[in-house]
Amino acid sequence: MGDKMGSIAVGKHADLVIFDAKSPFTIYEGLHNPVTAIVSHSSPADVNAVIVAGVVRKQVGTLVLFNCMSTGEVVAGKGGATWCEFARELLRSLERFQKQAQPVVMD
Repeated sequence: MGDKMGSIAVGKHADLVIFDAKSPFTIYEGLHNPVTAIVSHSSPADVNAVIVAGVVRKQVGTLVLFNCMSTGEVVAGKGGATWCEFARELLRSLERFQKQAQPVVMD
């Protein structure tokens, strides 16, 4: 599978997460131990970009495109979908699921 993954090159699959190493929570530890800075001190706000299967999903801290869970349509806000738009759709999906799910009898 080395021709498809294992390094960053044109034509290979790419799943990448790019962190902001200069955020207030990671800057000091990042100078000495970047892995510890990410694992112990970073948050989703520190994720600058996400690339899945070569497709940019988050760029400059903003979701770029996502599939609307209720309709399957691709949704994009101005410059990309915001977390608020995504969260709103996620909550709508949860409400639909809860209405369809039958209560579990715990007797």
